[in-house]
Amino acid sequence: MWLFWISQLLSLLSDGMERFALQVFVHKNTMSATNLALLTILSELPSLLLAPLAGSLVDRSTSVKPLMVAADTVVALCTAFLFYLSSSDESIPPIAVFITSAIGSASNALQWSSFVVCMHASSEKPISKTSALIEAAPALSMLFAPLFGSYLLEAYGLNGVFAASISTYTFATIILAVTKLGARPTSKDIATRTSFWETVTEVGSFLAHPGPLRDIFSVLIVSMITVGAVQMAMLPAILNLDPNVTTLGTTLTLSGVGGAFGAGALYVYPVREQLHGHLWLAIVATQGVLLAWFGALPSLPCIMAVAVLYMFTVPMARTARQVLCRNTTSSDQLGRVTALQKGVMQVATPTAAGLAAMLMQTLQPYVAQPSYTIFLLLGGLNILTAALFWWRGAIHAAATVSLSHAPQTKQD
Repeated sequence: MWLFWISQLLSLLSDGMERFALQVFVHKNTMSATNLALLTILSELPSLLLAPLAGSLVDRSTSVKPLMVAADTVVALCTAFLFYLSSSDESIPPIAVFITSAIGSASNALQWSSFVVCMHASSEKPISKTSALIEAAPALSMLFAPLFGSYLLEAYGLNGVFAASISTYTFATIILAVTKLGARPTSKDIATRTSFWETVTEVGSFLAHPGPLRDIFSVLIVSMITVGAVQMAMLPAILNLDPNVTTLGTTLTLSGVGGAFGAGALYVYPVREQLHGHLWLAIVATQGVLLAWFGALPSLPCIMAVAVLYMFTVPMARTARQVLCRNTTSSDQLGRVTALQKGVMQVATPTAAGLAAMLMQTLQPYVAQPSYTIFLLLGGLNILTAALFWWRGAIHAAATVSLSHAPQTKQD
């Protein structure tokens, strides 16, 4: 299982490095906010639109290893195409970047849902530890991808990033090919019981009826809106307190370290599964208090502390949500639910960042520092969300349900 996890960490790291480098490339070569926004949209939206299809493919497959190899291969080929263009011409056409980013986003929907399903099928650890390990991969990728990407970009240019990405994808695929993964016995049943289109359209019914899963997705949307808006408001808030760019870099690095420690916290010190509903809502409320604290009393030490503590709680919240979804989702639904989560996360975050930017511009004539107001509003939103869903009680109940504990088998 560890080899498999490492292969997917490398895959996520390659994707993060390349995405970072392409954003810098588009910004420097076009100087167009519209092109940068278009790149962001095309890097995220296909993952949401194709989530039902990707999840259905995973749920109908007894072995998802071929799907993962195919997804990584498609992304590697896109990178190789950009490498070829960059080597033969000094300037890559923006349209090529947009198209390959959209293809990569579509492939990521398949890769992530396959990764989650395989981890749960292959792991003999408790669900809480497996979920913590799953969420540690993107957390570590978010920490190291910009660092590696910026170094390679400065030292070797765009081709250096592409070469590193292709090499890493290749190594990850080799590890994946030799790793033994678990099979889900229910997948064969769903493939014979329903058509592929019925499997796809069933995704809507997951959220159509009141219950724990719909409440989980509701809180997820609020959480992702908060993450996106915080990302947008953080930079002007820090630079207003200290225009030194070094201070900005230090704060962002500290937040990344906080995220890395948070990713491992629930793996080293797991919480009982029955408490994950309370844990998630407590984290949402805590995040609200942290954001409101800085919005009300802005200072440099305060924003540094908030950045570290907030990012420390993000992977913990994602781990708790993973446990809740696993407990309320049967094994033959997990791929679709996971793909849908990934799509919502990828679209909600940049959308919220854009809305936060527009709100800050609207508030500019009325308040001295709109970014502080954003923090206050987000803090209140999170506190109210936690209180509302604590009162509803469905998320607490999700921690005690166990629809997914089907027997596990092993296969090569």
